[in-house]
Amino acid sequence: MPRPILAAFFVLGLAAPARAQLRADPMRLSLVQRAELLAAPIAGDAPAADVLLLSSTGAGAELRPHRRLAAAASPGRFIDASARDVAAAFLGDPAAARADLVFARADGVSVSWAASPGALCVVGGLFPGGAPTVTAARLRPGGDVIVAPVGTGGSTAGAVQAVDLRGCQSADAARWTIEPVFSRVGLADQVYPLRLGATARALGLDDLALPGLGEVQLLVHASPPDAGAGLGGVHLTAVKVGEHVLEAHPAWLPAGVRQGDVHGVAAVDVDLDGVPDLVFSLAVSTVLPDVNGALVSIRNGGDPLALDLTPWSNLTRHLDLQPLVDPVTLRGVSVGGSPGAAVWDRDLGEVVVFWPEGARLATWRGDALGLSIRELVAADVVGSTAPDLVALAEDPTTGASVLLVYPDLDDGSPTIAWTAGSPGEAERGADHAMAVEARDPEGPVTVEWFVGAAATPAGLGPAVTIPGALLCGPGGDVPVVARATDAEGVFREVAGAVKVRLAPPRLALVGGAPPGTLALPPGGTSAVLEGEAWTGCGTQVAFQWSASGVPAGALAAPEESAGHSRRALALPEASYPELLAGRPSVTLVASDASGLTSPPATLALALDATALVDVAHESDEVALGAGEVALLRTRLRSRLGTALPRVRIQHRLDGVTPAGTARVHGATVLEVRADGAELVLETLPPAGSEVTIELPVRGTGGPGASAVQVRSEGDHLLGPAAEARGGGAPLPGHGCASGGPGAGAWLPLVVVALAAARRAARRRASALT
Repeated sequence: MPRPILAAFFVLGLAAPARAQLRADPMRLSLVQRAELLAAPIAGDAPAADVLLLSSTGAGAELRPHRRLAAAASPGRFIDASARDVAAAFLGDPAAARADLVFARADGVSVSWAASPGALCVVGGLFPGGAPTVTAARLRPGGDVIVAPVGTGGSTAGAVQAVDLRGCQSADAARWTIEPVFSRVGLADQVYPLRLGATARALGLDDLALPGLGEVQLLVHASPPDAGAGLGGVHLTAVKVGEHVLEAHPAWLPAGVRQGDVHGVAAVDVDLDGVPDLVFSLAVSTVLPDVNGALVSIRNGGDPLALDLTPWSNLTRHLDLQPLVDPVTLRGVSVGGSPGAAVWDRDLGEVVVFWPEGARLATWRGDALGLSIRELVAADVVGSTAPDLVALAEDPTTGASVLLVYPDLDDGSPTIAWTAGSPGEAERGADHAMAVEARDPEGPVTVEWFVGAAATPAGLGPAVTIPGALLCGPGGDVPVVARATDAEGVFREVAGAVKVRLAPPRLALVGGAPPGTLALPPGGTSAVLEGEAWTGCGTQVAFQWSASGVPAGALAAPEESAGHSRRALALPEASYPELLAGRPSVTLVASDASGLTSPPATLALALDATALVDVAHESDEVALGAGEVALLRTRLRSRLGTALPRVRIQHRLDGVTPAGTARVHGATVLEVRADGAELVLETLPPAGSEVTIELPVRGTGGPGASAVQVRSEGDHLLGPAAEARGGGAPLPGHGCASGGPGAGAWLPLVVVALAAARRAARRRASALT
């Protein structure tokens, strides 16, 4: 059965609070597969540790090197890919720079020696019936030995067996019989090293603990090992606390504690008398209503062999540990040289580290990010040489494994924040630019970008453009993470989401002057319409075209490629009347094989029809006095071979007003508006005919002017630029009938209405005669 792996060979301490602490917000690394954790000097030298992640399913292992945890690397030595458990040990030389790797294998082990990274050394026949896990422990002076539970987990007595490996053989072995220990739900039987007894503490040796259902089997050094006697001279005495009963509240449990599996064991001086006590967690793996785990302590009065007779205490209620609600996974860590423990509180979603400090239990808390913590270990994996806290976690909703690292604060962490407008909003399938501001107090930082659940960066640098291919979902939010990493491998992340929207396709008229304008010259015209959608997605897109106000058959068959569609628009002169009678438009909708459909894109065709009608506008008087009358004359000549219906002629009058009904020659008037200043003709005749409009106007006594517009039924301007003249001489100002509906679209005729000036001119003329 797979189990979390504690790097017991390498007792690392978190720096004392006066010198350093840990960062409360962890570095998070998603793992490809469910894995077991080992932190040890594997590819580099101690005290720096690498992280080895061994597949729980026998699919191999990957190495996360010291200060380069984000990228998987080859271990650089042989790994037993079929193994489900591994321990790191200093088998021969306790002062070696790198650890040996020992893998559980059937009834034996395979060893990857640090000193000779050649083929695996396989040693069989060590553990009759096989061992579910292996652990490194220091049982006598010198190097580590490998210990494993054998025949445990049921109602019969089992054993803890130790082997001393030399080369590809077992040089020594010992076996200690223990009482029956029932296996825990979902957890393999596992031996934990700890230092409870005076002998272990004085000589730097390890006592052993095997947790089970509501019980802990201890093997304690009763006396120092016999010199030169090997494992046969190790004097471990068995003592068991608790019992594997199924009742919820057996008599030995303190108030507020119910029976459960032991999810970890440690030696911590919680009563502050200078002697470490036995501390363990009791919990059930499944979350149940009103059922919480508990921390339990048994006071060590100096003789661990008397622990089975000592009352238990509910450490969950200890004032120094508050708040503490549902402690589950527990591991021993050394804090500033003092034995402490790290525990995951399932209810609070926190990792809590506690240790004796002065007259209290000091604590540190870190965010577990809503994950289930399976393993906890202290090791220097990033930042300064001070140890960090490393946690192997699991997403409770997906089951995916996650590595959490709480860096020590001796090395300052980078800062990172979104710039204005980021992560922002993007169109589906379109490239999207984002940026962050990242700094580190001690040097440069590297910024990586991750989109969705991808473990490979989608971009590098503080500013990045994410390819549209990564934004091809059906819409909604796409998670994005920017990670800033310093030179020591410490990183911080900022997470957000790009809001992906289903935008209408891009639709445009190709060419035209100005761009997007469809010119209508006499004789007919043609154009090309282009549309595109989701071009970055690389999938086949279907386009649906429709048109309004465009003559039937004007749109040719589409030409389509991935994400693009193109249609020719053919408009003979005979189609102009229908086209100019309304406001023509083209609509485009995109869809893909998944059934995703875009909102419609509608392009109103901007028609330039100013080359279709010649317009001349003049007055028979240069100046008018108040009450005096002049005649404004407008001549229209179509350049089309077909008539245009409902053409509107509109006069703009300043300083003059209509003095009677307009007379129209060459066309029939349908409507008269604005006291005759605006007329609607039934039709404007085709080329070869002329329409003349005569409008009498009366001066009002102030400065005045006149201008004219000619527009189609659909309100499209028909008149060209022209120069207005009056009385045979140029009038002040100039005319332009080719613009929009503002003043620039009017053909002006300036009428200077200065009655006093006109009377003065007449008096001068009389004097000359």
